Order: sequence, then structure tokens, then C-alpha cells
Amino acid sequence: EYAHSLGLRFGLWVEPERTNLSLVGAPGVAESWLATEGDQLGSDHSGQICLANAAARQWLMDRLTALVDEVRPDYLKWDNNMFVNCDRDGHGHGRTDGNFAHTSVLYDMLAQLRAQYPDLLIENVSGGGNRLDVGMLRFTDVAWMDDRTAPSVHVRHNLQGLGTVFPPAYLLSFVTDHDTEPLHESPDLALYFRSR
Repeated sequence: EYAHSLGLRFGLWVEPERTNLSLVGAPGVAESWLATEGDQLGSDHSGQICLANAAARQWLMDRLTALVDEVRPDYLKWDNNMFVNCDRDGHGHGRTDGNFAHTSVLYDMLAQLRAQYPDLLIENVSGGGNRLDVGMLRFTDVAWMDDRTAPSVHVRHNLQGLGTVFPPAYLLSFVTDHDTEPLHESPDLALYFRSR
């Protein structure tokens, strides 16, 4: 409410597919929901919730929509920094197609969010541009290209390559202070903005 009273939009940054392992076993968070690859979780402190597991998916969607209903953000930044190609039994996928099943369900979840919150802007971000695909383009408004948003030459390189597949307006980066491109007393601030 305060952000809106100032004429601003409010954004929320979430990473719903990952959980801290200390929360596993808490009400509603089952260990059997976690993605494994070769019986390994992929981290000693966090786990990826396999979206192909129907119970996990429903639990996650219920929590996410409750959060959006309570907070009422204008913008949702959906991040993901864990990549486990789940081969666990009982998740509704085979031994080799866990990532495909996970991503297919992710599309369905984003479609549900779109239907339920048509004015919500959704950003696709995944450790930089690790989840840039044309499927995500259908369900998200913008995509974070890269965690490296400077120098300008690096950002232009990303834009030129990704712009052959994605609309340039879909590709997001920030103008940030960099040792070779300072924002204060900048020699060419207009260039920094044009490059992004």
C-alpha cells in the first residue's frame, strides 16, 4: 500500500522451486518431493522441488498464490538457481525426462498465474539467462539475460545474440555502476542506457 501511495509499483522476488533443507519435514514439506539425480540432491544446504510431483506442485502453487493474494505485487520475479534433472521414482516422470517434465509443469503453473492475475508482470530469471527459451516467452513479460550487467560491450553482445530469437524489449538488464563505467560523473551515461 505504501509503494502504491507513492505512485510506485511493487515487486516481489521469489525462488519457489528451491527450499532450504532445514525446512524439509516441516508441515507440508516432504523429503519425497525433492528432485534427485543419482540419489543426490545437488547441494548440501538446499533442494529443488520437483514440479512433476503432483503433491509438491499443488503445495507450491497454493503457497505462491496465497503470497500474491496477501502482498498484491505488480511484478513477480521468478528465479531459479538449482538445476537437477530428477530421476527419482514416484514423481510422474521417467529416469531420463525429469527436467522436461519439470519445465512442462512450470509452463502450466505460469499459465495458471497468468489466468488468475492477468495484470501481474512476470520476470523470467534463472541464475542469469539459464532459462531463456521460447516456451518461457509465452508466459513471462521480460527475461533477465545475465547476472553480468556491465560493461556495456558485454550487454550488447548478449542483446545481439539473443535478439535473433527474442524480441529486444523482452530482454532485461540493469544499468549499474561498474569500475570502467561509473554512473557518477560518467563520460557517456547515454551509451550505458542505450546498451541496455
